[in-house]
Amino acid sequence: MANATKTKAPKADEPCGFFMFKHQDELAALWDLYGDQDNFYWDRSMRLPIAGTEPPAKFNILEEHNKLEAAWLCGEIDGEECFSLAEYRDAYLQRLWNERGDKKRFLWEPGMHRPRTTQIGISKMAFSGVHITCGFTGFTSDKFPQQRRIALLGTAVWSETMSSPGTTTHASPYEDELAGEPVFSLYSSADIYFAIGPNPDATNGTRRFLQANTPMDIFGDRAGGEKVAWVLA
Repeated sequence: MANATKTKAPKADEPCGFFMFKHQDELAALWDLYGDQDNFYWDRSMRLPIAGTEPPAKFNILEEHNKLEAAWLCGEIDGEECFSLAEYRDAYLQRLWNERGDKKRFLWEPGMHRPRTTQIGISKMAFSGVHITCGFTGFTSDKFPQQRRIALLGTAVWSETMSSPGTTTHASPYEDELAGEPVFSLYSSADIYFAIGPNPDATNGTRRFLQANTPMDIFGDRAGGEKVAWVLA
């Protein structure tokens, strides 16, 4: 028995049967008379009706791109979502920020993934004061002396955020072979002088300079018991 020929159903945007030969005026009249307008939609730009009562959404690339730019300017998405070409992204974002950025409500600088909000009447700097963390560098051993003098904070033991000059209330721990040497990690929103010791004096004693917004990790004494004092530069 010969195989029956199967008729492929047309897609919504393909011409079908005698309808492809009819004038749009005839199709419009046919739709007005017999179209199921409660459940389907059709207009003169379409070849076949579609389910639903709303016109099909048309993708507007310019409109979508404007939405992405607006979302980035409000800090809702990262820059790579707004502009994918990495080699031109920085220049593109800089121009976008210069032309449309809300500099009263947001802060953005080259290198940042997205603008972030600022508070009116408060410095744009998110952090103010001096933050000090103390802990250990990590495992040390006399078998590997080259590993013992890398001032890089590993395990934190305590931390203090100080809004005004003074001395930490906590002191550094003693060196431990498994935990490593005691180390201080400092970060300041302003230029400061600081001193480290059992009774540190950042005004008249031996002190070091720390530039604003520049993190520093520095060893303490292996015997422990040291504090950090600081004053504004």
